[in-house]
Amino acid sequence: MLYMEANGIWDATGFGTTMSATLAYGPNSEGKCYTFTSCEEADRRMYKNLTENQIVECRKNVDEFYSDPDLQRKWQPVLLHPICLILRKDGSLEPISLRDLDPGITERYMQTPIRIGKKESCQRIFDEMFAE
Repeated sequence: MLYMEANGIWDATGFGTTMSATLAYGPNSEGKCYTFTSCEEADRRMYKNLTENQIVECRKNVDEFYSDPDLQRKWQPVLLHPICLILRKDGSLEPISLRDLDPGITERYMQTPIRIGKKESCQRIFDEMFAE
């Protein structure tokens, strides 16, 4: 409700769709895409693609993010999508803290909503979404 009030967005269906999307920015010059997922979507779909240690790291990163108002201000475009994973062209996924990234990536790279399924399908998704 706070997000909807602050942004004047009263389309609950649109809001729900946004929250169930994983947002991708990139690829960068190293072929990495940065994906941002809401906590709810991670519980529903994303975590099944990660190891237990990666899930623990993601949850630690979320706690760190929401305990730091300055970090939240820097990352306003993904405020409700605090789970960041690097997606490589080979399909590998790696959790990363927003503290370790440049917030400018949300301005430098195209944003694309994607769904990451099984690890094997990441290569196909990457190729389809970011083919040159």
